[in-house]
Amino acid sequence: MQKENNITTFLLNKLEMEKISLNTNQQLWKLFLTGIYYNNEKKIKEAYNITEYLNDVNTTQLFDRILSYYTKK
Repeated sequence: MQKENNITTFLLNKLEMEKISLNTNQQLWKLFLTGIYYNNEKKIKEAYNITEYLNDVNTTQLFDRILSYYTKK
């Protein structure tokens, strides 16, 4: 994701458009992936806080796996 800057930036900008409505789950993933892309620990932590609040173990585990992939490089 971080190696394809033009594509990722384009997609993130499209998601910010008002015409695209995201459900709650999609907003959570957008928050998390945007945090990874921009290396914004606050957004990543907010996404984790939401999964903890919802007691969503599966999403937390997915976040862990994705985050470990991007932080070990």
